[in-house]
Amino acid sequence: MASQHELEEANKQIQAGLALLESSHLVSMDRNLRRFFAVPKAEFDECYLNMHPDFGRLMLWILFAVGAEFLAKGVCLAFGLYTKKDKPQPPFPHSVDELWIAQMVKREGWRQNPTFPALNEITIAGGCLDRLSEIHSATPAERDRLRAAYLYLQLSIRNRDVHGFVQGVRDADVRLVRELFLDELNRLLSWIPSAIAI
Repeated sequence: MASQHELEEANKQIQAGLALLESSHLVSMDRNLRRFFAVPKAEFDECYLNMHPDFGRLMLWILFAVGAEFLAKGVCLAFGLYTKKDKPQPPFPHSVDELWIAQMVKREGWRQNPTFPALNEITIAGGCLDRLSEIHSATPAERDRLRAAYLYLQLSIRNRDVHGFVQGVRDADVRLVRELFLDELNRLLSWIPSAIAI
């Protein structure tokens, strides 16, 4: 199990993930049952159209993908499987002048500047979810399903959506909320230690 500090960090990631997932309007959550439920497609369609008629679906899928990743990272943190690493922080622009611009372009001074804590960005490739599956005695099929869901989220949904807009590409993915993502999000919810209130 993680240290108290790691549990606090895990809680922050989990809470952020839950807020993003619920804000996606692709899932709703019953906190008493610790379960997600799929939002009916008609309700999701109405929500994204009200948000923005052209880009609402894109925005909500980005919330869903990032929220799912935060949730996974938080659960991994709760079991000490995931750590923060300090990254150099760019020089703070007290004034945006030629010197600051030159430092940014050349990345000079970054090593001398304070660092900020950042979560390692590798959830799947780093084996975090596999180790989490082992701790919870998941079957090989359950482990593979969890890994497949997160790989699809990372490689197809998040990476595509944050790098460019492709019209209508996410409409077909709504069915995957029920068929794939829901079970895996609920699996992660069931693995959250009782020390973390959701």
